[in-house]
Amino acid sequence: MRWRRKELLKALPSPAIMWCIYVPALIIFLPAIHPSSLLRLDAKQVALLAYASISTLIAYGCFAEALDHWEASRVSAVLAITPLLTIFFVSCLAQGCAEARCRPSRSTCSASSARASSSSARG
Repeated sequence: MRWRRKELLKALPSPAIMWCIYVPALIIFLPAIHPSSLLRLDAKQVALLAYASISTLIAYGCFAEALDHWEASRVSAVLAITPLLTIFFVSCLAQGCAEARCRPSRSTCSASSARASSSSARG
């Protein structure tokens, strides 16, 4: 029997569908998990891991709910464009941060050039 997502939503609520996705994934990835590596994370890394985990859970929950309220073609279009938009905005943000770091202030430039000229005069 072939089940589509919309048909599956008629039979099961979206949280049950999410459990059907997460439990097999956990079983498949369980042999590759090394919990001891979590103990080596610093506070910033733990916060980022928690954010990514919570964000993923929320995203998949929203996906399941979107299937319940939207047409499957609209949900597919949003899913297809989301990674592209993410890559675009991250690259724009990274480029903006790089430009902000590369733009030296006048005091830094004059102090750097003064140090360079005094060290070349000594050497």
